[in-house]
Amino acid sequence: MRAKDTVNLAKQDGVIYRIPCECGKVYIGKTGRSMQERINEHDRDIRLARTQTSAVSEQTHETGHYPIWNEVKFIDRDPHWYTRRVKEAIHIKLQPNNINRDSGIEIPEAWMPTIKINNNSRTVQQRITEGKATRRNNGTIGGSKCTNHSRPL
Repeated sequence: MRAKDTVNLAKQDGVIYRIPCECGKVYIGKTGRSMQERINEHDRDIRLARTQTSAVSEQTHETGHYPIWNEVKFIDRDPHWYTRRVKEAIHIKLQPNNINRDSGIEIPEAWMPTIKINNNSRTVQQRITEGKATRRNNGTIGGSKCTNHSRPL
């Protein structure tokens, strides 16, 4: 690997990610491991009907709605566990239509206007950056997308 090679986002560790559901709701998660590993675990939880330990599996088995695996999004990366928890909680709060079982750590309501302003300006910058990455990598961010898992029969 050369210094300027892009790193596959699905293989980076310490990430916050978003799993959309076919019903329009989303799951916001975090992991210290690679996003691909964690997505594979969510998929396995659905196949094995592990609804007690997985909100994604619970959503699928209670509603019949499946995650859209090929639209899983990398939100942010942070090597520090506590900072990932804060970022996850912020994104859960920014996405009220979610299937998360809890809202993570408490984010003071007084912070939300500032967080929303900063998130909106960051979103615009991400779109610009992703647009460049998409053109550079033929439609994929970071060189590849997450694996598209097949839907159980």
